[in-house]
Amino acid sequence: MRPGCGRGRARQDGVTLVSWMVAQALGLLVLLALMTVWSSSRASHRHQQSLAAVQEAGRIALALMARDVRMAGFAGCGHTALLNHLSVPSARPPSPALFHDGIAIAATDHSPGTSDAITIIGGSPESTWLAAPMPDEQTLLLASAQVLGRLSPGDLLLLSDCVQTEVVRVQAVAGDMVTVATAHRRFAAGTEVMRYQQVQYRVEGGELRRNGTAIVSGAEDLQIQYGLAGPGQPVRRYVSDPAGATADVAAVRLALVLRDGEVVHPFASTVALRNRAR
Repeated sequence: MRPGCGRGRARQDGVTLVSWMVAQALGLLVLLALMTVWSSSRASHRHQQSLAAVQEAGRIALALMARDVRMAGFAGCGHTALLNHLSVPSARPPSPALFHDGIAIAATDHSPGTSDAITIIGGSPESTWLAAPMPDEQTLLLASAQVLGRLSPGDLLLLSDCVQTEVVRVQAVAGDMVTVATAHRRFAAGTEVMRYQQVQYRVEGGELRRNGTAIVSGAEDLQIQYGLAGPGQPVRRYVSDPAGATADVAAVRLALVLRDGEVVHPFASTVALRNRAR
């Protein structure tokens, strides 16, 4: 064998320890980069999911609240203060419920750092009308009872003819013919008929609740301000508690904060009341 041949083969056998360590280091760096990209992508995906969930929940919550708040004191037509309300404390008993301008909104302004609550009283957005004059103080012939949903004994209806209003309690339903407890007067054909509703919104247990039923979860705070307006005037100022001036409330500002994971999102809306046009 020629000298030097064995040495050449020895130099070509295997991989040196240094080369192996370099390869391992490069592999670990690539793996670490891939894991970082994957982790970042996953965190971004979670953030986008939370943001989308919060935004959708916020839109739903504000839409529902605005729909109800807009109906505060609603009696079909005319400013509530200008109507003659028969269902008031001075009305002859039994009055099934009260309805007048001063109780359209009941505000609860809690201490700083805690959420507010609001109670709304008025007619429902869905309405029908009397197809014929009341033949007596207990019979209503509605144009379409189905518009009001399923009516049952004990339900409350709000009648309004743009001059007077009254709340009556349903006793029996037969198609579009509804029998109610004795009303104070016989309303004429065309009188608007709505469900009488009382709705409360509050944040409790991390949820925004409507009459105790959860609307959206992740609710952290609800702050409400009330816009006061004089007769025939625009809103002149907003207050946290209207106190004895609820009859002057013409608009309501809603500020809701929702959380989903690490995402915290504020939502705000200003709602004008329907029955405040003079």
